[in-house]
Amino acid sequence: MSAHFAFGPQEDDAIIKHRLLTRTTTTRGEPPLKKLQKKFMSVATEIDKDADNTSDCERRYKAFLQEINTFELPLLKSKAVVDANIREKESFNELQVEIE
Repeated sequence: MSAHFAFGPQEDDAIIKHRLLTRTTTTRGEPPLKKLQKKFMSVATEIDKDADNTSDCERRYKAFLQEINTFELPLLKSKAVVDANIREKESFNELQVEIE
């Protein structure tokens, strides 16, 4: 009995790479970038109103800043992994030169 998959290994790799690059993989709710965009638009819309709504603007601005922090954390983690991979590759290249 053979297994049937919707995508082959190459397609899986491409899909995973795209999701990692665009951060569209979520286990709950909306993708992080879409949530960030909505918070930004909420702030911009509130600011554009002609009413005396300083408290609403501040509340939405704080929510937007919190969303930025939430969005930034995985990016910082990814950067740390990339930096570690670069260091590891440099170390490997140095060892390779020593061996040769």
